[in-house]
Amino acid sequence: MIYLCNYVAPDNQIKSKLLNLFKNKPDLPIYKLGFLNNWQNHPIWK
Repeated sequence: MIYLCNYVAPDNQIKSKLLNLFKNKPDLPIYKLGFLNNWQNHPIWK
């Protein structure tokens, strides 16, 4: 999703919006969104 958004709209804010959502809603089951364990360690999220 991030790769696609970066390709289509390089100035998008999807990454920061998702990170803020996950930070503000720690009880959100992000695995249901397809995020694997240790997703935050992947280079695209750093």
